[in-house]
Amino acid sequence: MKTLELEITDLCNEKCLHCYHSEKKEEGILKDLDKLDGMLAEFGDLGFLHIVITGGEPLLHPDFKAICTLAQKHRYLISIKTNGTLIDDDTAHFFKELKPKTMEISLYSADRYEHDHITQIPGSFEKSINGLKKLKNAGVKCSVMTPVLKGIKHWKELFKLMKEMGVPWGCSQNIHSSFDERAEVENFKGTVDSYLDFLQFVNDLEDQKIENIDSLCFKECEGGVSTVCVAPDYSVRACIPFPEKAGIYINGNGEELLKKARAQLEEMFAKLECHNCELVKYCNPCPAHMKIVDGVGICEQTKKEYVKAYLKFFS
Repeated sequence: MKTLELEITDLCNEKCLHCYHSEKKEEGILKDLDKLDGMLAEFGDLGFLHIVITGGEPLLHPDFKAICTLAQKHRYLISIKTNGTLIDDDTAHFFKELKPKTMEISLYSADRYEHDHITQIPGSFEKSINGLKKLKNAGVKCSVMTPVLKGIKHWKELFKLMKEMGVPWGCSQNIHSSFDERAEVENFKGTVDSYLDFLQFVNDLEDQKIENIDSLCFKECEGGVSTVCVAPDYSVRACIPFPEKAGIYINGNGEELLKKARAQLEEMFAKLECHNCELVKYCNPCPAHMKIVDGVGICEQTKKEYVKAYLKFFS
């Protein structure tokens, strides 16, 4: 299913240490809903059926509800990514009527102090949990996603907590570097041992009994093909964590921007050192995880750590 990732604002009421956005966020919000109306129609004609409304914190946008209504008008399947802290009774009722595919809430630990340390906002854990409860009480489909961050000891307990609440829970090892490449982000990424722990926990939950790792060769990503990201200034990128802009959307140039976004991605793929790496068969080369040094795309060391753990786990 083709997915349009729509960042409607750079603003956020949390300051998550690992966020892929620049540390000093621009105060941008998506404007001109008539332009958005045309863009949604155009991308719909290009085969995009699913829209992920995100930010920043999307509920900070003053026209958030109008944007959701526009997406609904164009018959998109709607998902929303939020930290959940701004969900009150009125907002929960709106989502009950909207019937999104899912409301994905970000939580980092079952321990409030660990969670609040990541968001840098005291009390954010309690607000997110309260927002989640309001959505559940309103009958809104919601889920929780947890990136596995180094130093967080209570991420596994979220599985138990969400099970008690009846909320689907998932976790991911992926943490993308911030656009300004601040060094702190690397400190949250894992080691072979932490990734092994992650793989074993997920495997036990999902009961995946994969016998032959040789059947798990990577598949190239579909950035710029089945997924594309539009920022608050209407700039288009191949996907959310990919930093390069293909250009600014104006009425009628959606297909042209898709082709350019894909070309940028493929140009980056061609520079990757991992084409000569013995781990590449089991990896998922991602230009958003790369740094260009002397014209060559250098893989983050932590990406290799994950693949080493992957091989060790299945062997």
